[in-house]
Amino acid sequence: AESLDIYHALGAVAFIMFESQYWEWYQICAWVVGIIAALEILSRVVMIAQPFFSVIPAKGKPLDELATIDLCYIWFNRLCTPVFTFQVIQFCWYSSQVVWALDSLGILNTLGAMVAMFIVYDFFYAIYHRSLHIRGIYKYIHKHHHRQTVPTRGNVDAINVHPVEFVMGEYNHLLVMYLVSRVIEIHVLSVLLFLLIGATLASLNHTRFDIQVSKLFQVKYHDIHHWYPYANFGQYTMLWDHVFGWFKDYPTPTSAE
Repeated sequence: AESLDIYHALGAVAFIMFESQYWEWYQICAWVVGIIAALEILSRVVMIAQPFFSVIPAKGKPLDELATIDLCYIWFNRLCTPVFTFQVIQFCWYSSQVVWALDSLGILNTLGAMVAMFIVYDFFYAIYHRSLHIRGIYKYIHKHHHRQTVPTRGNVDAINVHPVEFVMGEYNHLLVMYLVSRVIEIHVLSVLLFLLIGATLASLNHTRFDIQVSKLFQVKYHDIHHWYPYANFGQYTMLWDHVFGWFKDYPTPTSAE
């Protein structure tokens, strides 16, 4: 008989656990608390990196005090995350295009799939983000996020957005998983990496850490968007900003601003 590897064992546990119609109230509470706690741990781990990087100069006045509306949005968005995570795991379990077996790991269905998901995600996100800056829409949704011109808090500033914006951004991940899995078979590990790396990058984008990974990822690129909201609409990469002509590089000390 074919041995049951650890990935499929985890999948079996997920299948049993996610029969939500049989959950008691305490199981629902445990799931919600567990996911929010995991995100809080990730957020704090990201902020630990502060001493290892130089600081991006502030261009503007930071939003030092969070208002009641900020806290309401932050907590609503946090509470949406367990629902989103639940549905991601359900998709991974039920989709015939997502594999769990350890012996099915390959470069294409892990690294290749993950890179494809980041690229496709930012294609939709950059266009969506740009549309939120349309004059007739901006004041109703995205303006709230731009109250913070100098992001400092990492994940807290990242999720301090209007709930409509947050939910659309979150479920873009799920849409991308589905679309990429229609083209190539993806491994569940690629989904895990996509979400964990994505959450980390989104948090870093809202810090003052001068992190640069060549031209692939720089915190400065998103920092520009907060004080010059007409450029750099991508979340994880500036690929599509270059394609659509929306990219703005960080000014050097000798360049004119």
